[in-house]
Amino acid sequence: MSNLYKIIAIDPSTSKTGYCTAIIDNDTETKRIQDAVDVDYGVISTHKFVEGTFYKIIRIITAVSELLDDDRIEGSNRVMFIEGYSYGSFGKSSSVSDLVELSGAMKYMAFTQDVDFFAIPPTTIKKFLCGSGNAKKEDMKLNAYKKYGIEFKTSDEADAYALADLAISAIFGRHNPTKKEQETIEVVKSIMEKGLS
Repeated sequence: MSNLYKIIAIDPSTSKTGYCTAIIDNDTETKRIQDAVDVDYGVISTHKFVEGTFYKIIRIITAVSELLDDDRIEGSNRVMFIEGYSYGSFGKSSSVSDLVELSGAMKYMAFTQDVDFFAIPPTTIKKFLCGSGNAKKEDMKLNAYKKYGIEFKTSDEADAYALADLAISAIFGRHNPTKKEQETIEVVKSIMEKGLS
């Protein structure tokens, strides 16, 4: 049985979907994103290449499916975390229905590939990274730089990276988390205990 786990974190959008994948060795003492065997992050961009929501979703699903595929990892050792819906944004944009379709398609794709998946509220990710669930997108990028020492090109990458770190902490534990980090870790553990979301 493999001791490697793959965490896939997604910040969904039909124009720029942020992603982060991290391979964690369960045999290592510390399990943080900085200690991962392999980390990859970036953006799946569609706005310049694809016309129409359906084809954008297909492009994103295909790319995420490729991120899930890894010969080093057994099926049950792959877990996908998706940034959940920002309910405060509903009604503000016509793209909300597109985001719902994209998230649903990603969840279905993960399910068909025997990958557990969990939707994590954006406020939880913001609180984990910034200490406040009301942080703005630009605050996420700045705080990600402060916390990880990485200058992310987009806030989408920073969000996905922070989500991956939060997921690793919830699954494997975190050494000396701050009070707010621990609160968000407990939220994610609770979501995971309830089952697929």
